[in-house]
Amino acid sequence: MKILHCADVHLGSVLEASLTQARAKERRNELMLTFSEMIRFAEREKVQAVIIAGDLFDAKDVPPRTVDHAFRLMEMAEGITFFYLRGNHDEAPVSDVPANVVVAPRGGDWIYYSLDDVTVAMCDPSENDNSYPYRLKFDRDRTNIAVLHGQIVQSVQAEKDRIPLRALRGQYIDYLALGHLHTYQTDQLDDRGIYCYSGCLEGRGFDECGTKGFVLLETRGGKIEYEFIPFAKRTMHEVHADLSQCENMAQIEHAVLNNVARIPKDDMVAVHLDGAVDLGTGMNLTYLEQMLKGRFYAARLYDDTHLRMDPADYAQDFSLRGTFIREVMKSDLPETEKQKIIMCGMDILAGGEGAL
Repeated sequence: MKILHCADVHLGSVLEASLTQARAKERRNELMLTFSEMIRFAEREKVQAVIIAGDLFDAKDVPPRTVDHAFRLMEMAEGITFFYLRGNHDEAPVSDVPANVVVAPRGGDWIYYSLDDVTVAMCDPSENDNSYPYRLKFDRDRTNIAVLHGQIVQSVQAEKDRIPLRALRGQYIDYLALGHLHTYQTDQLDDRGIYCYSGCLEGRGFDECGTKGFVLLETRGGKIEYEFIPFAKRTMHEVHADLSQCENMAQIEHAVLNNVARIPKDDMVAVHLDGAVDLGTGMNLTYLEQMLKGRFYAARLYDDTHLRMDPADYAQDFSLRGTFIREVMKSDLPETEKQKIIMCGMDILAGGEGAL
């Protein structure tokens, strides 16, 4: 039997914190299209069940048409049962649920569903329910999959959105399907089973870098084999460009371009500028941001550099530049703020207006 495990699809996400309004609208459609393509993949692979381990939708104000379309896509998947455990973002009203979609009740106990020799159990406990891990009852002779949403903790005490791994050991779990973390992660639960975060289907913000997709499971002789399937339309990349050896903007531009050279143009990239830079480099962040946005679907620049500067060098410098640097350095601002102000001031004094 084949079973698909996904989570954190976040249909209906606003996305405008990371993208332009037009691109955000396009990406919202792409999130739904990736979900639709995943269902088609399940049909082609003759998957018998799809587990959605929380956060199918992004918030309570997701448009009703988004919710309805997702359910209609599931309804049309012949021969597939969907197990939908709502997560902490799943506040959109759920109604007109198709017959082939099993939804775990809010604030409820474990519900169980049998598929041949496999038992799937889901639990969406109430906020103050600390005993739910101990109420899980699996038959040791069956292949058992438990579904939960939250952050795992190495504890026996259950709390809101916290999953105590120690309390779930020895419960005859073969595969603990988890949602909440947006990166694929798996490890041993106990001598018998493993736990697995499938990660999200698509990266949405610049903090969701890396390969995204879902997990495909196959049961064989009472055992579960599993494989992560990369499936996102676009990938978020995170790169670091060390500018310590750069003496001017041309060299800075070259260093940045070298670090993003292998990234596909249809992907998204977050570039972190690192290292110590001299005042004389004339680094222009506006220029670099424009350069990156012209090369990729979306890009963001993070300036993590620091100035290679000794304040003593300006103690006797009574020029406007020296006076400005001394005034900033003796202020009570955090060191990082001082450096950014100095770099900005130097650009203005040099006649800079964000252009080269």
